[in-house]
Amino acid sequence: MRLLPPSVAALGLLLLLAPQAPAQWTSSGLSVDRAAVASAALGDLIFFGGGLLDWSGGGHIVGSDVVDIYDAATGAWSVAQLSSARGEVAATTVGQLVFFAGGGNVVLSSDVVDIYDASVGPPSSPAAWSTVQLSKARSGISAVTVGDRALFAGGRAEDGVTTLVDVYDSSVGPPSDAAAWSTTDLSSARQGIAAVSVDGVALFAGGRVPGVGFSATVDIYDGATGTWSTQSLSQARSLGLHAAARVGHRAYFAGGVVSAFMPAIMSSVVDVYDAQSDSWSTLTLVLPRDSISVAGVGGRVLFAGGLPANAGGTDLVEIYDVGSESWLWPAQLSERRHEAARGVAHGRAVFAGGSPGPQVPATASDAVDIYTPCTPVGALETVRLGTPPNPAALLPGTTSAPVVAETWDPVIDHSSFLPGAVLDFVAIGLTPSDVPSPLGTLLCGAAPISIVTGAPGEPFGFEIPADCGLAGTVLCTQGGSIDAALVVGLTNALDITIGTF
Repeated sequence: MRLLPPSVAALGLLLLLAPQAPAQWTSSGLSVDRAAVASAALGDLIFFGGGLLDWSGGGHIVGSDVVDIYDAATGAWSVAQLSSARGEVAATTVGQLVFFAGGGNVVLSSDVVDIYDASVGPPSSPAAWSTVQLSKARSGISAVTVGDRALFAGGRAEDGVTTLVDVYDSSVGPPSDAAAWSTTDLSSARQGIAAVSVDGVALFAGGRVPGVGFSATVDIYDGATGTWSTQSLSQARSLGLHAAARVGHRAYFAGGVVSAFMPAIMSSVVDVYDAQSDSWSTLTLVLPRDSISVAGVGGRVLFAGGLPANAGGTDLVEIYDVGSESWLWPAQLSERRHEAARGVAHGRAVFAGGSPGPQVPATASDAVDIYTPCTPVGALETVRLGTPPNPAALLPGTTSAPVVAETWDPVIDHSSFLPGAVLDFVAIGLTPSDVPSPLGTLLCGAAPISIVTGAPGEPFGFEIPADCGLAGTVLCTQGGSIDAALVVGLTNALDITIGTF
């Protein structure tokens, strides 16, 4: 469903009237220094699991079993443990589940998948943790979730780099149910893939190809159909496991290695995929570098740290504002490093751990940098029926609450409300009301600022502008429908507060 221009204009006016909140940086620390840490967010919690420690005797790298857990709402830290110590783990979430899959210590790979189930208990409860196995042991996997499915793609097995993708479908059963797992393949074997999901598709971009060099391939998995297609980056390169992020309908893939021959050549390219138009464009970083940590929060994309050519890690953070399509003044991490894990929750972006040196890792860091682009405000959707009550048919957002830089998608349920509707609409007002009328109770004033129409039973798509100044804005929305006999019915109101999370 398209969003008609009047609603965009109305939100734009509010944007101009609201002050822009200043961004803030704070710092903290992991419980253990480490690089190659996996990260995943569940609600307000960001999990930083496993990782690689300093070089040990015999030339091997020691893995870690530590899971540091940051509560982005309170700023508190807690600690849990994986079932085995390992780095280069792949992490993602599905529903109330957090997965830590595969990994190793560079020489040996693991097939273990540690799973935390938030519905069982807090992370500190051993009963909330369980394990299953991947179809093949490997490290350097790229993981992402699309819909009900978690995908664990590519990576390095003991017999070489693989095309293998393990798929867990939560709609089939719990992780312990073998029927919920299946396998498929990427179009080519590679590691160092950047993965992200946007608008129901998962993208696996670039990577290192054995015997060939680097890949420009983007494997795209459609969560609705379960089918694969391929497109291409503008430049063949290995990006890194934390080098992709989503803001709104766009996915960003940053930097990477173009040539590993000395002197190494790093990329300054940011490939941008627009899921709405199925098209690509590019941005350019000031500093070419590999192993960038990319995070999207508050309508901004942060390109933090990384490894420039023939040098140690950098503390540079380049910041792109999606709403204005412009670069903001850069910032600095508290320590120079690359391969920092990143996570986003409660309107904050967190960059944790990493390595300061060109080796992977010669040493590791415990540094944590926390970026808050907006004053945190929780998004709200409150149902109001009125007097006399209207049918409770306007349902809250199906995939997102009204959050800055996201698409709010409420829907009208016709199971018992005007099942023969041929048109749905949503009225947007500044103030609530409660006025009986022949059509039902008017709940958003007699003169709404905008009315948006669409097909019956299809989610609306209200694109909240990427601006912190909208956080805390209160609006009234009310649904309605028209049937073939031109009978008009009104629904409940959703009184909304635009939030940052």
